[in-house]
Amino acid sequence: METLEKNKTKILLQRSIEDLHKEEVEWISKIQFWDMELNFFQKLLDKNAVFSSDKYDEKIMEGLEGKLIIFKKEAIDTLMDEIEDQQDYFGHLLEKKPGYSELSYREQNHLHALHMNYLQKKFNAFKKELFAFIESLL
Repeated sequence: METLEKNKTKILLQRSIEDLHKEEVEWISKIQFWDMELNFFQKLLDKNAVFSSDKYDEKIMEGLEGKLIIFKKEAIDTLMDEIEDQQDYFGHLLEKKPGYSELSYREQNHLHALHMNYLQKKFNAFKKELFAFIESLL
């Protein structure tokens, strides 16, 4: 009986799938902005390469460019594709097509939320490193 009550409470406290969908739309917007930022950061690195005076700076710059490429692939390409697929899944779920479950949608949304939080922290750390490096060149 106690387990049934806990499950009931958990179900009642869950966010609606419409709210989860809105969150995914916000993630898409955030990822698109990250893409713009990454393009700007690449230009910033390219422009400041002329100020690089030694091999140490060049190694740091190569490392930053590598992180930028990896982030672009991981966040922009991979995660964006996954979230867009999730948007399609949401549409099928609303149409009550067979083979689509709300539980599966919720689980995937949760995984995307964890991934977004991880990438946000990773991106913030990258930006701090990039800004510190560029500032050292000025």
